[in-house]
Amino acid sequence: MAAYEDTRDGVLLTDDPAKIDLDAVCDLVELQDWGAPRRIVRTAFEHSHPYVLLEDGRLVGCMRLVTDTVMFAYVDHVIVAESHRGRGLGAWMLGSVMARPEYADMHRWMLLTENAHGFYRTLGFDDFSRPSYAMDIRVPCPKE
Repeated sequence: MAAYEDTRDGVLLTDDPAKIDLDAVCDLVELQDWGAPRRIVRTAFEHSHPYVLLEDGRLVGCMRLVTDTVMFAYVDHVIVAESHRGRGLGAWMLGSVMARPEYADMHRWMLLTENAHGFYRTLGFDDFSRPSYAMDIRVPCPKE
């Protein structure tokens, strides 16, 4: 699959591996204070489909997608740098990714959020229609 790129107001959205600086991504994730060690975040991005927002070559946002590309996609680490929030970049990034023709057959998009329910609802996400269908195993995240 060829690298994806789109632009809006001078910001580039891309999944081009040559343009993704994983050290910068890890720095941005660390600012969120979510508690995952750097090596875990790096591995998660390396084994997912990462997207970044770049302005003048500098990272201003990121997200990653874990997907089989046809049935299920898990969205994680949707982050816009604090200096760039309020410009609609997060919604544009996620909306653009979800609208890619490669994902046209996708029939389940999922994410977990602690406090951004309102934001994700504007993009069509909602509470599980059948919460009793969802299960997980929680294991403490390793510390460095």
